[in-house]
Amino acid sequence: MSSSIPKDVGACEYVPDDVKIQMWELRKAMQVKLREETCLKIAPFFYDNAIDFNVAKCDEFQRMLEMVARHGLGFKPPSYHEIRTNLEEATGLAFRFVIGRTNDKSKMSALKREIAEYDDFIQLDIEEEYSKLPYKTLAFFKAAYALFDAEFYVKADDDIYLRPDRLSLLIAKERSHSQTYIGCMKKGPVFTDPKLKWYEPLSNLLGKEYFLHAYGPIYALSADVVQSLVALKNNRQAFLCPQLYCLFT
Repeated sequence: MSSSIPKDVGACEYVPDDVKIQMWELRKAMQVKLREETCLKIAPFFYDNAIDFNVAKCDEFQRMLEMVARHGLGFKPPSYHEIRTNLEEATGLAFRFVIGRTNDKSKMSALKREIAEYDDFIQLDIEEEYSKLPYKTLAFFKAAYALFDAEFYVKADDDIYLRPDRLSLLIAKERSHSQTYIGCMKKGPVFTDPKLKWYEPLSNLLGKEYFLHAYGPIYALSADVVQSLVALKNNRQAFLCPQLYCLFT
């Protein structure tokens, strides 16, 4: 077929205006259709992963899609590990799930596989029970202090919406005191009625109102405070020593 093309045929030097308009309209129609198909893929991603639709309004979402578009076809999405490590580098934070142990061998086996796959756990040698949460928290701070050389150590529940960018800015602020607690403080009435959900069996020792104490789904302790916790030889001192409470105020 190529032999039938005259040798003196060159590149097109002029395209009629009506042809230009037709080509532009065709390109525009193809882009509209491609955008519709793309949006149909984005919507289920939000819904299936329980992502708030308002995320579509944030600047980071727009910039992310612009960078993907600039890359063009063949873009390979980042892995779980790449997303986590990139976020840690950008914010200066390290993120780890903290978990204890259980006597259920099948659960421990599944946990071992998950730890090997994702490498984002701190596993503590403490039984995973609700009644032992204070001891688990203390064990976490001790383990984190041994693993990471940080200015602050943050404890956060896994069911909150965390903004790492804002958290990094908060803990980066200069403070006059090296022993710092960042978080909520709480006090309230002691319930003495056994019929109530929050009945306090030791109400006779506490009085009518709880003392002011650290509380909330997320809080941070400075390195000096965590060092004081690590230095305690008896874990019960962390919950009974009045001097330690002074460090949290």
